[in-house]
Amino acid sequence: ANRAPARSDKLRGMGDELCAWLRESDLISIQLGYNDVLAAPMFTLQDSGMMDDLMAALDSDMSADDFESFLKSEMKLYGLLGDYFKNLASVLLGGLDSFRVNTLALVKDINEVTGKNADIVLVGYYNPYNNLREFENSDLTPLLDAMTIAVSAMNDYYSEIADMYDNVYYVDAMDVSLFFPDGMLY
Repeated sequence: ANRAPARSDKLRGMGDELCAWLRESDLISIQLGYNDVLAAPMFTLQDSGMMDDLMAALDSDMSADDFESFLKSEMKLYGLLGDYFKNLASVLLGGLDSFRVNTLALVKDINEVTGKNADIVLVGYYNPYNNLREFENSDLTPLLDAMTIAVSAMNDYYSEIADMYDNVYYVDAMDVSLFFPDGMLY
């Protein structure tokens, strides 16, 4: 739904070629929906109207003290955080729902195209929000907790799908992180 129409048309036009690649594959790895779910804090901020006010303040010649006062009084940031987290929860739940539907559909489609002759590896997700805890303050705790729950839910669902199929395997992000510095998967 978020894909540009020209890109969707290009992908539809590649259908036969993609199916041929899949049929010839022995091993297919998948990571799906990470950006849709974990970019939810930014999507929520962009849709809230807070972003416009914040960008205007950042573009001004405001001192650090004036900026802090702006956040606390004019923008009433602390009062808006409650609404922000309610909206974030809605965006996250929608993203997780789409993730579940799309992941299962993709695995079913790949198995249909390949006749289950290819192994499918669902690669778990690294949680970048855990690294932010070293900079954590009490205002960020609900955000970090929500994002940690979202990453766990995605990994748990990958594991559930792997249990449903003989040719589907789940690899935890910690196992994969051996191949990447500091566990970074992106």
